[in-house]
Amino acid sequence: YLAIARSIKDRLGEGTALGNLGAAYRSVGDYAKAIEYAQQYLAIARSIKNRLGEGTALGYLGGAY
Repeated sequence: YLAIARSIKDRLGEGTALGNLGAAYRSVGDYAKAIEYAQQYLAIARSIKNRLGEGTALGYLGGAY
C-alpha cells in the first residue's frame, strides 16, 4: 500500500500506511522502527495540514516511547 500511495502521490494514504507500519513494528517490540515510521507519518500529516493524522501520529509516538 505504501508503494502505491507514493507512486500516485497520495500523501494522505502514504501517511496512513506509514502509521500502520509503525503500529505493526511497535506490536512486535521494534520500538526504534515504530518511532521512525511514526515520525515520517507526523511529518506528512503536518505538511498536508491533517490535524487528525497529526494527533494519531503523536499518539503512535507516545506509545512507542
